[in-house]
Amino acid sequence: MSKSAAELLHRVDRALTDYARADQVTRTVENLTSLEKQLSPHVEDLGQAVAAFDALQQVNQPVERPDTRAAVTACRKMADLVRQNRSAPQDLPRTLRLITDAVKTADATAQDAWRESINARMPGLDSLSKLADTLSQLGAAKLQVANLRAAVSDLQRLSRQLPGKPAPALAAKAIEDIRATLGALLGGGTDNDEVRHFVEAVARGGAHVRDLTTAVMEWMQGSQIESSFKIIAGKPADE
Repeated sequence: MSKSAAELLHRVDRALTDYARADQVTRTVENLTSLEKQLSPHVEDLGQAVAAFDALQQVNQPVERPDTRAAVTACRKMADLVRQNRSAPQDLPRTLRLITDAVKTADATAQDAWRESINARMPGLDSLSKLADTLSQLGAAKLQVANLRAAVSDLQRLSRQLPGKPAPALAAKAIEDIRATLGALLGGGTDNDEVRHFVEAVARGGAHVRDLTTAVMEWMQGSQIESSFKIIAGKPADE
């Protein structure tokens, strides 16, 4: 074989080897890219769960974070397999299920803890809409009633969502707005448990005569709304 032919074959062989290597690199990159696309939504979901637990920490709400080590380990193994074998991992569906389950557990845990936190800071939240209706019927200022309904709606919506970074500040503002509006609507009675209990019972359909305490009577007189109530025979709504 001539020297020129041998050199040509050597160059062809080297070119084919380089191409094979490049092809392997290309397939590895493609597999890693495909893996990233499939994992990215789950990674974003996990990021939201992490933000939720951080928000709970801001409001000092104790909660145990779910164990996600199995999902993390599975993800790392998949990435290593792609790099080593230059092929897509065959157990990808199983790993995706692990991540999905981890996210669902984390979200449910964070949402439950978040609702507990809000309910602890604003007891009787779900009854405040009926309270607004009752106060409106008693002739309370329309603007203040509207403000109460808006603040209650904001807080209820927040309590049903997975908390994020701004959630603690938004919840604190809604709670502050509710308390301030109740203060304007109930006068000095908003800080009195007896008055609050009485008005909430009325909002549910009727209060017991024993709830008509001295503090409640003083609140009625101070607010000049004695004529807005009447006593009728029958059990209160919650009995």
